[in-house]
Amino acid sequence: MDNLFLKDIFVIFGLAVGVALVCHHLRIPAVVGLIITGVIAGPHGLRLVSDVGAVERLAEIGVIFLLFTIGLEFSIDSIGRVKRLFFVAGPLQVVITAGAVFVAGRGFVLGTPDALCIGRRLG
Repeated sequence: MDNLFLKDIFVIFGLAVGVALVCHHLRIPAVVGLIITGVIAGPHGLRLVSDVGAVERLAEIGVIFLLFTIGLEFSIDSIGRVKRLFFVAGPLQVVITAGAVFVAGRGFVLGTPDALCIGRRLG
């Protein structure tokens, strides 16, 4: 393992612990703190990370674990209780978001195919 990558991991971990403690003190969810950590340490923040590509791949693995953990929280019974929300509100939110992005894209003088593509992608 490269020393720069290890340094990046320690910097991100240390910053994440500090931000998580501040978020805990302010009663903000830890996930928000981790997102703030990424913004601070990332290439558009303080640029504390030297190998953005390697850290990005590691972050993708973290997102996979997060989604897996969230999936473990759902059971067939809990989905049954929120069936309408799960099967109606979820797709409705996607359609409304895609439509709003399409309308905004058309407002920014994008062609219909381009605005539709962006709307589908972000919806």
